[in-house]
Amino acid sequence: MMTPGLALAGLVMAQAASPVPLIPSFFTAQALFDICSRPNAGQCSMYITGTVDGMFLLEAARGRESFCLPQMTNREAADAVVEYLDGNPEVRRKAASAAIYEALTESFPCPESEPAAPVETGSE
Repeated sequence: MMTPGLALAGLVMAQAASPVPLIPSFFTAQALFDICSRPNAGQCSMYITGTVDGMFLLEAARGRESFCLPQMTNREAADAVVEYLDGNPEVRRKAASAAIYEALTESFPCPESEPAAPVETGSE
């Protein structure tokens, strides 16, 4: 029978040996890639769109931009992420949101010195 201390030690050793940090996530980039590879990819584009919206909000609140998307549809943004995941299978071990962030920062870098627009909260 495994004791709680032994189980914790095993978890710590697995964490230390893992090249990708074990962070909480709804699912991995591999699961997202699998969903996006199915014929009905609507779930894919909606997940990626929601994640990107959250990233835009956080980055605007911090006054910086890590990526600059051109004018594109949700499906085109999802296609860019899937293409990145397809070409970089090692990224699929990460949390889906972390992989989306990496795909967008690598695929759509911002020009130097382009500050983010301030967030309008509507509470003024």
